[in-house]
Amino acid sequence: MKKRLCAGLLTFLCCMQSGAVLNASAEEATEGTQKANILAGDVNLDNTINVLDVITLNRAILGKDILTSMQNQTADMNQDNIIDSSDSLEIMKQIVGLNQ
Repeated sequence: MKKRLCAGLLTFLCCMQSGAVLNASAEEATEGTQKANILAGDVNLDNTINVLDVITLNRAILGKDILTSMQNQTADMNQDNIIDSSDSLEIMKQIVGLNQ
């Protein structure tokens, strides 16, 4: 029992660090303050576009995490209303400066 609890806690903490888990009140607060400052590609909503956004998006594409509506909006890089690997590739291009 203790091992399962520790494993669950560790998984939760790892997800929190990657920005993958948001509870409803945190999501509402984040959405309220960021509607004016939406950054395309900022999937984990930390106001920075980096590899953590790619990881968060890829975990969602693989079905490991569920994105909020705000995260879906920032993840759809090519504006085709489909969140997929092409959006992930566009974020990676942006990170290395190929989308400028």
